[in-house]
Amino acid sequence: MNSISKDFMTKTDVMEEYSISKNTIYRWFHRGLPYIQLGGTRLVNKKDLKDWFDSNRVVQSETIDH
Repeated sequence: MNSISKDFMTKTDVMEEYSISKNTIYRWFHRGLPYIQLGGTRLVNKKDLKDWFDSNRVVQSETIDH
């Protein structure tokens, strides 16, 4: 992992950690995943990522037929 520090991940780190594509990480940014732009590098705070996951979680319930 090429993390800048223990608190931040590069977009590539996030892509590798969660096995997602470049399109997916950019879609997450577009949907509000917070990041810091440092030159040409986008950094994601690990706590912000966890909070964003928690706030965007979708819970589905099963429909029970009676």
